[in-house]
Amino acid sequence: MPAGSVSRVSSVAEALDHWRAGDRVDLLRSELLDVLATVRDPRDPRGRRYPLAALLAIAILATAAGMRGYAGFATWARTVPEDVLSQLGIRFRRPSEKTFRSALQRLDPADLDRQLGAYFTAAAAAQATQSG
Repeated sequence: MPAGSVSRVSSVAEALDHWRAGDRVDLLRSELLDVLATVRDPRDPRGRRYPLAALLAIAILATAAGMRGYAGFATWARTVPEDVLSQLGIRFRRPSEKTFRSALQRLDPADLDRQLGAYFTAAAAAQATQSG
């Protein structure tokens, strides 16, 4: 297994530690949102209320906060401060469990894996360069 695999995990853990420590703005304004925006949205453009990148970001942040599954993502979205959702591009209604289920079940997991894998590999390489 390449050494980069271990670094990817530690950079994810570091990002989640920042979130838990209250450093929300840096995580929300990071390149991670740009990466999530590159994931192909399988939903019909008509009737989309929420950007896919926002739903994915909520799923990631809710998981970091200890939530599990679609219901947990919706619960986190219902309880998070409005300014956090606003930074993700959600301005009016908060997404429901059904919204998460519908969007995430249609998602191409290989595409998401490719996009996130490339991002975390690059982040790990940048971190190794800064450390070394």
